[in-house]
Amino acid sequence: MDRRGVPTTTLKRWEKNVVTELAERARLRDLHQCLFSMSTESPDEVLKQVDGCTPDLTDVAEVWSPPRVTARAVKRGLVPGPAIDYLNGYDLLTTRGRRDALEKLRKSAPTVLVMSPPCHPFSSLLRLRKEFRSSQKGKKVLKEGREHLRFMTRLARWQINNGRYFIFEHPAGADSWNEPEVLSLMKLPGVFSAT
Repeated sequence: MDRRGVPTTTLKRWEKNVVTELAERARLRDLHQCLFSMSTESPDEVLKQVDGCTPDLTDVAEVWSPPRVTARAVKRGLVPGPAIDYLNGYDLLTTRGRRDALEKLRKSAPTVLVMSPPCHPFSSLLRLRKEFRSSQKGKKVLKEGREHLRFMTRLARWQINNGRYFIFEHPAGADSWNEPEVLSLMKLPGVFSAT
């Protein structure tokens, strides 16, 4: 066990799986570059012929974040996917914003999806302000936070169902860890928390 209570073998196995998947993506990208240079067909047509591939193979994407992880991915030789955030036009509290985000993620099919939904509705400081939490504004803030968590768990399950990985980032003391959506997500095989 490591200091977080996660079996070391589980972490090593997860890291090995991610590294193996990223290496396979890199190998496929090299294959695609070769096919593009040898073919007179468009790259999209060539990719349709390569079994199990999508036009936009990306290693990492992020949601609820301006380019942070994706910006660093380039420096590490990885292919970045989209960085979906309110700052670049995605209001994930609206149906249209969530639909646009899903479409962008479906096209990029990231191996790892990093998600950092707003944590302030679940912060320990807000927990201390009982009068705020019981006010209309406080209830609205919590409702919006829960909407973000529901969308986050939907994206996490989508990643799992497609054999890919996700990272959900929130402070260890946040109440979000006790929300039903997050608790049910944590019960799924292969999902663990680390602090």
